[in-house]
Amino acid sequence: MRKIKSIIKKILGTTNYKYPIYNGFLYENIESSCCGGTLNQEQLYIVTNLQEHELHSLEKLIKHEKICYRIISSFENYQEFENTGEMPYNHIINIFKYTENNSLLDEMSFVYEQLQYEGDYLIDNVKEGSCTTIIISDDIILLDSVASMIKGLGKAFGTHGVICNGVTSNRTMSVMETVPIALYLNCKYGQILTGEVLEMIE
Repeated sequence: MRKIKSIIKKILGTTNYKYPIYNGFLYENIESSCCGGTLNQEQLYIVTNLQEHELHSLEKLIKHEKICYRIISSFENYQEFENTGEMPYNHIINIFKYTENNSLLDEMSFVYEQLQYEGDYLIDNVKEGSCTTIIISDDIILLDSVASMIKGLGKAFGTHGVICNGVTSNRTMSVMETVPIALYLNCKYGQILTGEVLEMIE
């Protein structure tokens, strides 16, 4: 009898239910938000090498999201922050802008080490997190290399509930044009794009 049942199951197959990605939570209606208000009151770390005048424009854009954020210039600052006892940040956005004068190997090594550190930080401190990296450079080799890093790490981070994705752009695009995309990728809507890198190249 068991053999007959197993044969019937093989013929008919088994039911496999697929559920749509759906979030029933009603977020605050923020008209100027890049991500439908889903980052409202979330904790965001921004790691960047932008110049002072670019940071002012960045802060204006971030404030529209009503998000708790902190801007730092290097990952060493994480160690100081971890010892304060404050709530851990569950969102990280890296914004790195490079010129042709930078060493390709140094740039790649820095980004890789940065992502490793941030992955460990998110996995150890938060239940669910997201890490989005913006790379702005005219060096196609650098852009392609970083994109490969993000795609590879996206799979590894995903097994721990951490979303890893990114944006690559050349220097003809302004930082303020890429940041809204990064905010979208970093929010709940960007979770479906884990391990993906969007190209914004003119």
